[in-house]
Amino acid sequence: MKQFDVIVIGGGTTGLTAASEAVSKRKKVAVIEPGVLGGTCLNRGCIPSKLLIHGAELLQEINHAKDFGINVSYTINFAKAMRHQRSTITAAQRKIVQNLKKIKNMTIFKAKAKFVDKKILQVGKQKITAPKIIIAIGGTPFVPKDMENIKPLTSDNVWFLKKQPKSIALIGGGYISAEFAYFFAGYGTKVYVINRGDSILRREDKEVVEEVENGLKELGVTFLYNRKTKTARKKGKQIELRFANKKLTVDAVMVNAGRRPNTNFLDVKKANIKTDKRNFIKVNKQLETNVKGIYAIGDINGLAPFAHTGKAEAKIAVNNMFTKNKKMDYTASPYAIFTYPQVGAVGLTEEEVKKKKLKHKIVYNSFANVGKARIIKETKGFVKIIFSKKGKILGARIVGPYAAELIHEIIAVMNAPGNHEEILKKTIHIHPTVSEVMRDLW
Repeated sequence: MKQFDVIVIGGGTTGLTAASEAVSKRKKVAVIEPGVLGGTCLNRGCIPSKLLIHGAELLQEINHAKDFGINVSYTINFAKAMRHQRSTITAAQRKIVQNLKKIKNMTIFKAKAKFVDKKILQVGKQKITAPKIIIAIGGTPFVPKDMENIKPLTSDNVWFLKKQPKSIALIGGGYISAEFAYFFAGYGTKVYVINRGDSILRREDKEVVEEVENGLKELGVTFLYNRKTKTARKKGKQIELRFANKKLTVDAVMVNAGRRPNTNFLDVKKANIKTDKRNFIKVNKQLETNVKGIYAIGDINGLAPFAHTGKAEAKIAVNNMFTKNKKMDYTASPYAIFTYPQVGAVGLTEEEVKKKKLKHKIVYNSFANVGKARIIKETKGFVKIIFSKKGKILGARIVGPYAAELIHEIIAVMNAPGNHEEILKKTIHIHPTVSEVMRDLW
């Protein structure tokens, strides 16, 4: 049985970050990944989706061109857009493999793994062990049983579409549906967003939801709320969805009904690792499971399912294994929704602040008040920051141009000592830039 210092289960962004961190500490590391290296983020998530969405952003830029005296005529080649996305990802996959080959003390196992004991894993036909183990195997899209018969698109397989659907139903009201609604509608597909609830992005402030709904409606997206699919069946080359007293026929269906953790593949019960009701692996604030020496990071622990947060968790988990006892702090852990308009967010929502009965103050400004936003014809949206009575940032939401970039100013301040409100007030912003939206919050 082969012995390692650290075993990392999962070769995605989070797992590879953990493995590299362990190697930097001169540890002998095993990485187990039966699939393509790079995980969800590179292969089926962050990167390919932004390649597609950037096309929708370019199309909006083109549509503004006439206002600047530029007359443009164009055609859309959907198949070429999809090929460009896949070729870019394939090149990145090759680069990862090439880079990993250069790393000493790291062994890649291209096989499925499962626990046979607390610190022993069956990997293919062999067994390996280590005193320290990191589980970073992520999750997979959840497809309801009543949808399985139509073999719908999901965030695992949509990347391989070759023909553009004339119409598509996006099932679910989360950020994946919001992003793909932007992409498909931007390219000219008729988009229906279907959700059981009464809005999209249910965890966001109502103002955020309204801005995104209105922006996507301008692109022709139709929202169907409080709809539960009764049946889904093939009807010739199309798909018919039936609801109570209504039906909808579309060329394609994409199910974005959440993700479930890949815990079952590992047989974690053999290692006595505890999971919650949804099968996510339970961890403490140091990211360690109930089994000493075994850590769970990234999507598998269900705490913050974002690649950037997973990277931060990876470094903390590895350092906690050998030197430190540091807690993972999610207070200033941000996220973005690359839809129209774009959303950047960090910390608590206004509703969460009120539920916690925290004394607070809110400052707000609209992009319509910003000169550069008017120049680039992107005046939708706003900035909203919630401060505690002592001037600490409790949360912030930016909806509008470059929101995912602008939110970093707030994140940096959240990590600084002192009165956050006073720091932001003192900040001088270059004129004219969209960042001036922060200047006029007061």
